[in-house]
Amino acid sequence: METIHKMIKLNFETAFYASQKLISHYKTNGGGCLIFIGAKAAMENATAAANVAYALSKQMLFNYCTMINEQAHKYNITAHILLPNTLDTALNRSFMPDADFSKWTRPADIGQIINRIVEGKETNVVIRF
Repeated sequence: METIHKMIKLNFETAFYASQKLISHYKTNGGGCLIFIGAKAAMENATAAANVAYALSKQMLFNYCTMINEQAHKYNITAHILLPNTLDTALNRSFMPDADFSKWTRPADIGQIINRIVEGKETNVVIRF
């Protein structure tokens, strides 16, 4: 349970508290968008079972995003959640040197999607990489 609590605090609570402040601000200022970073593997139960604590915390974030979109659209607020594969970073490559890096998500690809969201050009609220 200690690991589950740690992952929930890290991956869900931080996003929850920050977004609550933003939602309040957006409601009084004409709207806005929220962008959450989930994990594709956490949404696939076969993969998620290998790291239950992490997966649960990211699934909570996904569900929270869905809840926001159910309620906040009337205030012109949208929540987007990005579901990347393993991020293609030097650190991840060093931890998993035998992995197939071609299946990993490049941080630049995430940056491009975030840019599209901010510009209002991305209508999908769930973006899988």
